[in-house]
Amino acid sequence: MNKDWPQMASDLTGAIKEVRLGTPEVMKAFSAMAQAATKPGALDAKTKELIALAISVAIRCDG
Repeated sequence: MNKDWPQMASDLTGAIKEVRLGTPEVMKAFSAMAQAATKPGALDAKTKELIALAISVAIRCDG
């Protein structure tokens, strides 16, 4: 199965822009939540990124 990853990234960027313009308050809140989740705490940011990557591989997430 071949996928055009650059095109997929471009499509997602456009879709995210639409959401950001349509619901700026929601996107600000989502961004704040994402920043809070990646701040160092019990786990450092690198470990959290690796866990997120492992989860995405396990659930076969294309993005």
